[in-house]
Amino acid sequence: MTQPDLTISIVSFNTKDLLRDCLASIYKNSKGITFEGVVIDNGSSDGSAEMVAGEFPRIRLIKNRKNLFLTKAQNQAMHGARGRYFLILNSDTRILHGTLKTVVEFLNQHPKVGALGVKHLYPNGKIEQTCQRFTTPLIEFLDSNLLTNLIWRAWKKPQVLERIHYSNWDRTSSRYVQAVSDACLFAPTNLLRRIGYYDERFLLFFTENDLCLRIRKLGYSCYHLANASITHTRAQSLAHFKPHRTYRFYEQDMLKFYLKYFGRFWWLFLYLNSRLNRIYYLIEPALSGIRKFKDRYGKT
Repeated sequence: MTQPDLTISIVSFNTKDLLRDCLASIYKNSKGITFEGVVIDNGSSDGSAEMVAGEFPRIRLIKNRKNLFLTKAQNQAMHGARGRYFLILNSDTRILHGTLKTVVEFLNQHPKVGALGVKHLYPNGKIEQTCQRFTTPLIEFLDSNLLTNLIWRAWKKPQVLERIHYSNWDRTSSRYVQAVSDACLFAPTNLLRRIGYYDERFLLFFTENDLCLRIRKLGYSCYHLANASITHTRAQSLAHFKPHRTYRFYEQDMLKFYLKYFGRFWWLFLYLNSRLNRIYYLIEPALSGIRKFKDRYGKT
């Protein structure tokens, strides 16, 4: 059996209509390459798995009884991947014309690129600010703490925060970066096997940071390819969770990441500083309700 160019793997949780559009875009824009498709359904209740089985019979469907989140679900597909390259793809994306062929040809010519991202466009055509540099615990504190963010609203953000997010780069040019988004991340399949796939201690956040760090430690680079594009709606699976639960996912993964790479002192520092954030996200629904009430009845 001939090895396909790509294994395209999509984790889905209650995103049936978006998943249908994503799969249709792959078939429409796969000219010039060969691929195998895998959908891992994380216990969806909206008929996603049945839609895939009925409308896309060539797609290999893995049905999980419960939500295994990103890392465990993607690893299910990675273990059995046959493609020379592996594409981690969100269900809320659409592949645009020529993207798959362009990426495969680029990776064939650049064997030391270990993780590749493409240009992301919002549905309105605006460019999403993907890719980032690796952070440190102090930068994490400055960037995510609610009190410091209130300060940045009144004063300009420190340049170090702008630098972490490549804020002065418009994403219309190609360049080497430290980490690319795993909403759409291409990598050599054999390299993913060498690094041991995703670290399953993470659920949803800091997954690309960890993956790209381990790829770079083996001497490979990460690259943003600007002449290949997708559309990305963003965070559609997370929309099923309340804000405080989403924050808990973020906090847990954030603490695991900094414990893994910086040790217990910085884990404790960030743990203590995340308490205020947790309180805010717990009371945020009540605050939102008060704002809506005032907007509706506060005017005379």
